[in-house]
Amino acid sequence: MARRRIGGIVTCALLTAPAAAAAQEEPAAPEPAGPSASLSVVVTNAYFFRGIVQETDGVVVQPSLESGFTLYEGAGALTSVGLSLGLWSSLHTEHQANESAPAAWYEADLYAGMSFGFAEVLSVGVTYTAYTSPNGSFATVHELAGSVGFDDAGLWEDLGAGRFGGIQPSVTVARELGGTAFGPSEGTYLEVGVGPGLSLVDGDDLALGVSLPVTVGASLGDYYEDADGDDAFGYVNAGLSVTAGLGFVPERYGGWELSLGGSALVLGDRLEAANGGSGAELLVAAGLAVGY
Repeated sequence: MARRRIGGIVTCALLTAPAAAAAQEEPAAPEPAGPSASLSVVVTNAYFFRGIVQETDGVVVQPSLESGFTLYEGAGALTSVGLSLGLWSSLHTEHQANESAPAAWYEADLYAGMSFGFAEVLSVGVTYTAYTSPNGSFATVHELAGSVGFDDAGLWEDLGAGRFGGIQPSVTVARELGGTAFGPSEGTYLEVGVGPGLSLVDGDDLALGVSLPVTVGASLGDYYEDADGDDAFGYVNAGLSVTAGLGFVPERYGGWELSLGGSALVLGDRLEAANGGSGAELLVAAGLAVGY
């Protein structure tokens, strides 16, 4: 199963204007930005969905396509409203789960999300995902997920750490509405993560950055469940990723970014048993993303 992205921006702060400003004519609301699109492909040595083993042999190629629509942008409390639609896939050279055609197309996920932004500091969003398997390796799973994140980069800029992109904490809760990723019962998943990053090079032609993402996955009820019960702890994944923004590519071809990273995945007891008794895995991935 695939990991889904949830966006949006929200804040608790309320902005007040001076009395003199209230007498002035209010500025016109900004026009919504045009649609955007992104294409990406990741090549990796193994595929785990929230710690649940999917494939550990052969080569795994994961292409994705997403369209984004900014419905509103403005100043004040509410700064943005957005809509995203996407398709994420996982293609495997090994077909351990099912040899039915199309054998290599293990997974195809359709998702739609709404995001809301306030003050460009906190983020909140909601996403519906249908996880499907074109080659019939698993039954379709329907899920509704929400997330909240905090963009703390500005705090570090105020402290003089301009190249540090912040800790970027986030929390995601996902509820299975039909079908399950693991075990017999529909469950609720909790994910807590941070993604501290550092800008190494910030040039017009080349931008280099490094990040140290850490993710912890847990069950809030029946998510990592088997016949013996439910494990609260699912996994922890800690990694290192280097990205390169290719500013020298002409703008008419979109914005290009390369990435290379690795991570160590440590599994809880039930996920370790499902992974053939291996409680730790080393994952390596390389990717290319193009945005328009």
